Amino acid sequence: RGKFGWIQPAQPVDHPRYDGKIYLAEEDVQDELAGVGAPVTFFVYCDGNGLGAMNVRPSTEEAVIAAGGTPGVPAAPVAASPGKGGAKGASHAGGDRGDGYGDRGGGYGAPGGGGARGQKGGGEAKGAAYGQQQGGYSRGPHVRTGKALPHDEVLERVHTALNNAIWQATKPVMRLEKEWDQKELSKRVVKYLNKAAQPAELMTMPWHEAAQQFVENGMNGYSSACGEKPWFFELHLAPAFSAGFWEIASGSGQGVNWREVEQLLTGKYEELMDDQLLDKAIWDSAGVLLPDESIRNKLYKALKSCHEAAFKEAMNDP
Repeated sequence: RGKFGWIQPAQPVDHPRYDGKIYLAEEDVQDELAGVGAPVTFFVYCDGNGLGAMNVRPSTEEAVIAAGGTPGVPAAPVAASPGKGGAKGASHAGGDRGDGYGDRGGGYGAPGGGGARGQKGGGEAKGAAYGQQQGGYSRGPHVRTGKALPHDEVLERVHTALNNAIWQATKPVMRLEKEWDQKELSKRVVKYLNKAAQPAELMTMPWHEAAQQFVENGMNGYSSACGEKPWFFELHLAPAFSAGFWEIASGSGQGVNWREVEQLLTGKYEELMDDQLLDKAIWDSAGVLLPDESIRNKLYKALKSCHEAAFKEAMNDP
């Protein structure tokens, strides 16, 4: 209640909570919206509360058409919760996942359309939520093209996207963190990923090369600082990497497809996490056999070298 609302997507969404309507909260609207019924783009996610949207911005006419809607014609309205004095519709972010690395539920979807806000006024405002949704839980890829944006504007959008996604991603792992509260944990993780987004060259490289560099650099800082944390393999950051890089790629002016971006970023992230998991398994196994630190380190290096050679041979075997 308060500054919340709903989107009724143009395409049916098969989800058990709230008949597939998409949840909106005020704080995640990034740019000013025209009013009730304004088409917007956003990232859709699934968590324990149902479906939600994040990074909400005004949409283009092309996005509305691609989503299956008609420009200027809203989808069927649903009642929005009351908002005080012009509360804008937006969402909380993240991906619902179970225990264990890589076990992700729900879905972190593509930018889509749909959104609403309460009408401006001095007192309590009420409105209806409308929307056209695209990607994620609906049909058709999302492609964003256009002029390149200024680098500082892109970095601001990246930081906002990372903040939103990582805040939600850290919620399920807070039971494992004994030193930091969620604000501190999120801030630290955002710092490592945001640092990887700083090089201006990411906007001039082919996007698929830039994507891999972004994930590799982000994971280097993150794993070095947090690799020993008990939640390291529980915290699923593929949605955050995808959301952050989407702003880089689309801000570069290149024609990018959300599903391709998400697939590449997720694949690279999971590849690097697999490497981290393997390193941990080899190190732990060496420690069981040889607790002495110096001897354990030698055994670890030998085991890792043998594994790399065996893996390379297996991959080259026709």
